Amino acid sequence: MLGPGTAVCLTNQGATSVHRADPAARAMETVMLHVASGARLEYVPEPRILFPDAALCQSVELDCASDACALVVDAFTMHDPSGEARGFRELETTFCLRRLGGEPVLIDRTRLCRPDLGIFRGHRAFGSAVVVLTSNHDLEKLLVLLTTALGDVSGLYAAASMLPGSAGLGVRLAALDLRQVRLAFEQIGAIYRRSLLGAVDVCRACPD
Repeated sequence: MLGPGTAVCLTNQGATSVHRADPAARAMETVMLHVASGARLEYVPEPRILFPDAALCQSVELDCASDACALVVDAFTMHDPSGEARGFRELETTFCLRRLGGEPVLIDRTRLCRPDLGIFRGHRAFGSAVVVLTSNHDLEKLLVLLTTALGDVSGLYAAASMLPGSAGLGVRLAALDLRQVRLAFEQIGAIYRRSLLGAVDVCRACPD
């Protein structure tokens, strides 16, 4: 929970491995983020690595005040140590955005169950980003900046659009590997920070 007027960047030390699960079991992850009035959040966890027969169910709920801003990213990649191109068993994700604790502005759900790896067309890493901004921001201009920046990342397929209710921007990413996804997140983070009038890079400018 971020108090009024605070600026916080949350991340972790490295990618999270999700290993094989028993047939009736799934790894579970629930994240609840509350961003109070005037606060600024960057939630940028490292990607998940899905091993063969992994099963993961994750949920992220973001409650953001109308004059607060947030950047929330998520990514995963597939990895088979044996080199046999075996896939994960299941991935279910839910992202919910609310403003001031009201009705959801956005609910985004994805569920993949024993997917045929052919549907990924050679892409091995995938990501998403939600950029929540205030009514003072020019979303059309930011959308152009974001689309141009992501288009310069080689080996990356990216699509960006406005969120319902002009709450901000949403981005989907597919790449050959995690390097391109990480580069994309860097570009998105830089544009997000520049959009915050008078903001500093809270990932680097930490008090002593």
